[in-house]
Formats: sequence, structure tokens, C-alpha cells
Amino acid sequence: MKWNIQDIKCQNIQQKYEVTMSNRFEALIQEDLDVDELTQHAAKVITEMAEVLENTPKKAKKKWISNETMQLIERKRQLRNQQKRSAEYNDLKREIQNALRKDKQEWLEEKCTEVEEINRRHNTSGVYKMIKEITGKRGMRQMGNKDKYGKILTDGEQVLKRWKMHTENMYGQPEDQSDRRRFLHRRTEDEPTPLVEEVREAMKKLKNQKSPGCDGIPAELWKATGESGIRLMHRICNMIWRNRQWPTVDQTGTDANTKVRGLTKLQ
Repeated sequence: MKWNIQDIKCQNIQQKYEVTMSNRFEALIQEDLDVDELTQHAAKVITEMAEVLENTPKKAKKKWISNETMQLIERKRQLRNQQKRSAEYNDLKREIQNALRKDKQEWLEEKCTEVEEINRRHNTSGVYKMIKEITGKRGMRQMGNKDKYGKILTDGEQVLKRWKMHTENMYGQPEDQSDRRRFLHRRTEDEPTPLVEEVREAMKKLKNQKSPGCDGIPAELWKATGESGIRLMHRICNMIWRNRQWPTVDQTGTDANTKVRGLTKLQ
């Protein structure tokens, strides 16, 4: 099933989702389940909750959209899912376009009035802040290469020389044979189980808008579970680590467990 992942970004939906998943996942963590049962139950919980979110009322993504306009948009969304679109759908489209223009015009007039009032109080920083909110423009982040003294290089020839120096320092160091022998002959010991912080960092690095796993659950739904999802994934990773065995059918829906230290060795 293809989920509407964009809905999870709405604040009211994200909060409801995280709270509900926290209650369900905490109950799962307390149960005595093997790794197969735990991953299957987790996938089932996420799927059920995602279906509930599909019918949750949405909040406006733009600050200037009124609640009345959002109700019209929700009604249009319901009509759009019907096999045959009625004349009401086309009428709603025109009504929504007019309502959006009206909402934005009223919001702009209100903001301009606030800017004038702030300027009258000689609050320059407040004026710039309001203008930035209205225009939505963000400054470009300055990126560049630096020399060993921290000075930003702008000349192309200097940048190339800096890259050459960096590469030579990285790969030009002579290999210490004694260190190599100690590494090859050192005693192999079992590493400690993955930490919660490692699982948290691995889930944070999961890429959005990627094809889901075999259960059809995208990474966005796992990441949105919050701290309870991290604890549950940590337990799954530790069970895999201790038993040295992957679930019969990987139901986690993400590659977070393969990103955790050492788990790729079990593949």
C-alpha cells in the first residue's frame, strides 16, 4: 500500500502518531517475544496506525490558510478519491482557489499592519524578522575550502593545491609495519551489544522518499515513532546481535539495523 507520507509532517498528526506509537511500542517491549514475533508485531502496529492517520483531519501547511478553507480542501480530497468525480468537485476547486487568494490577501494585510507598527516603535530587527516571515527567503549558506590556517580560499588554483595537499597527507603516510602486525595478530573478542545512541543515529540517517522493505513500510513512518521506536529497534538489534541470526522475514521495513555497528557482519 502506498502511504501519504506528507501527512506525517503535519504537527497535529505527527504528535498523535508519536504518542499512540509510544503506548503500543512500550507494551511490545514488555512482552516476552522472539525476534520474529517482535518484528512482525511492530510492523503490524505501524501499518494499523498509518491507516488511522489517513483519515485524520489535516492542519494547514501555510500559516495564512483559514480553517474554513481547510474544510473545503478536505472535502475536495474526499471527492477526489471517488471513482467518478462529480460537478461538486469542480465547483469546490474554484471555490478553494478564491478562498486561498482571499486568505493570503488578508494575511498579508495583517502582516503589513504589524510591520508598520513595529517600524513605528523603531524596532529594526523586528521589521527584518517580519519581512523575512512574509517573503520566506533564506540566505545562502557560504561553503568553501579553507587552508591550514582556516582562511577561506576563493582562487581556483589555490583550491586545487589545497585538495592536492589534503590527498597527499591522507594517502602519502608510510605504513607502520609493526602496527599492521599487531592488528593482524591481535586476539578477536566479542564486541559489546549496540548502544541506544548507535540505533538513534542510524535511524536518523535513514533516507526519506526511498522504496520500503518487504512489508511496504517506508522509513518515514519508523522515524516518526520517536523515542519509543528507537528503543524498540534497539531491542531488535540486540536480539539479532546476541542470537547472531536475522528474523526469518525482515519485517522492520528499514535498513536501520544494518547501519548499526557490526550488524552487517551477520549478513
